[in-house]
Amino acid sequence: NYSNEEMLSPVKTEEQQNIPTTNMSETNEIDGNNNVLLVSIFPQKNTVARGDSQNTTITVTDSASRPVPNAEIDGNLIYPGDNYEKEFSGITDPLGKFVYSWIIGENGDIGPLSIEVEVSSQGYPSASATSSFEIVESSEASGINNDLDDPFD
Repeated sequence: NYSNEEMLSPVKTEEQQNIPTTNMSETNEIDGNNNVLLVSIFPQKNTVARGDSQNTTITVTDSASRPVPNAEIDGNLIYPGDNYEKEFSGITDPLGKFVYSWIIGENGDIGPLSIEVEVSSQGYPSASATSSFEIVESSEASGINNDLDDPFD
């Protein structure tokens, strides 16, 4: 489907034509409709203190970077120490986004929390992605000492 390539670069100079480009037909041979789900996971914060909230945005697009609405999200949070997992699920909105919010437990281990998602949508092969962020002690995330060290108490 070369009409998509023309839309992406309407002005072509001779110099641009000499730049090597990806041959889209190779992808088309694998899947005639070029339908592939691309999944991105964006944790709102890179470090989160125990007891704080975290929001993670999962974005699903097709291989032409168009949003995929109504894609089914099945996710799993794997907490530090591999001793606790939490499942979540949802559906992407018209912009191909799903936001999952939750509270980090106050008594859990500190360290990396992994986010794993599996995405499926009619007409596409399923896809998956992983991401992570750090869970830290509450005093590390806020930069504020705990109440015992507070000179104003």
